[in-house]
Amino acid sequence: SLTLDTFPLISTLQDKSENQISEFFTGHIYSHFLIAGGRRKSLYAYSESDLDNAILPCDMVVFDCENGSVVQRVKGHSEEVLRIVPISERQFLTASEDGF
Repeated sequence: SLTLDTFPLISTLQDKSENQISEFFTGHIYSHFLIAGGRRKSLYAYSESDLDNAILPCDMVVFDCENGSVVQRVKGHSEEVLRIVPISERQFLTASEDGF
């Protein structure tokens, strides 16, 4: 299971149901869950302005630390989720490139 000592492994997490490119680089551990954010990129579309795969709407993803499975996806951002901050026991604020 993931602990604060293994937190750098967040970049290796994968949502097996995701059919695009997912890159996680921020998160918060709560109980036995990891709330993670990052970016989703298209496998099929290229962005000339980014010189990379096109960015897709990005979700906050809740992983079960015991088995690595995805428990929930929270939609809402059109760009990368850059930061996740807990504001109460079950509420989190997210910051994104999209400004929402």
